[in-house]
Amino acid sequence: MLDVPVPTIAAMQGHATGGGLALGLCADIVVLAKESRYGASFMNMGFTPGMGMTRLLEHVLSPAIAQELLYTGEFRKGVEFIGAAGINYILPKSQVCAKALEVAARIAEKPRCSLELLKRTLSVRRRQAFEESRTLEAMMHSISFMQDEIRDRIEGEYVE
Repeated sequence: MLDVPVPTIAAMQGHATGGGLALGLCADIVVLAKESRYGASFMNMGFTPGMGMTRLLEHVLSPAIAQELLYTGEFRKGVEFIGAAGINYILPKSQVCAKALEVAARIAEKPRCSLELLKRTLSVRRRQAFEESRTLEAMMHSISFMQDEIRDRIEGEYVE
């Protein structure tokens, strides 16, 4: 998504967790539903975050809130993210798609060449941070997936 040459919009009308949330956060414009729940559930399954989430979440939320969600695996309703700097719109579920289409129509009026140049420029820092985080997350995965406790948890044999 970060390498798509034109701006992308995530119309996240329903719930999103883990990889689904990561995919949505890669978009240039993010529209969430007030009623839907969003979270990074990796640690709930016993393993460290992946898919660039250690940095993508910080792009849309404060580092403190992003870290709390990554550590706890907690889900929060979209309404709780009102005021988050990296989320463009938080609307009632019934309005999410209409807003995304409205924004898309305004973007589509612009010259493609200029859109591509602007997208490439505006996404540099996020793409760099994403690649860095994926490298670190791969290292965390190589260690955590070797642990018996984590393999047991993933296989459903974990008992507290």
